[in-house]
Amino acid sequence: MNLFFEHVVLKRWKLSPYFNQDPHAMVDTHEDQPVLSPQTSPAPAEKDKAEDQSPETEVFLQIPELEFKRLLDEHQMKLHSEAQKNHQLTCELENLRKALARVNEEKDILVNELSEVKNLQQSTYLTVQQLEDTVSENREQLRERLVSQMGETSRLSNALAQAQKKTQEVMERMIYLENSVHELQRKPKKKKSVWRTFLQKD
Repeated sequence: MNLFFEHVVLKRWKLSPYFNQDPHAMVDTHEDQPVLSPQTSPAPAEKDKAEDQSPETEVFLQIPELEFKRLLDEHQMKLHSEAQKNHQLTCELENLRKALARVNEEKDILVNELSEVKNLQQSTYLTVQQLEDTVSENREQLRERLVSQMGETSRLSNALAQAQKKTQEVMERMIYLENSVHELQRKPKKKKSVWRTFLQKD
């Protein structure tokens, strides 16, 4: 493509009015010369000469303009495509930023919830520890009370056994006395006669 443009520029330079001038009459080559535009019109003196060019030359001179237009269109299309891509990337980047912001918000919420859960867990652990200590103390007190009650029950059982034994002995004595009274009531005459016999001996 560069060779093509160099060829076109060379052809146009040959067709320009400066091509056949004396080199000494030209401007100093050390100074910057303006680049001829592809659309530069020929000098008035050479206007008729340019009009006398053949159709092939005119077609050849139109090729760079068409090529330039095509390249310009391609470049504009590329710019438009790049602009669309940039816009799409910008939208995606904005969506990612919004998503990241939402993620950060959700992260903050989860961190707060996790902190609350940890605090609740710590509070629950302390409550459970206190309940376990209370249950342990109550269990110890109940055990001591049970031991005391068992001792009291044993003492009362022994006392009851002794009372029952004494009651049994009293009952046996009462029965014996009743039997003795009945026997005495049955034999009064015999004893009286024995008593009289004893008195008579005296």
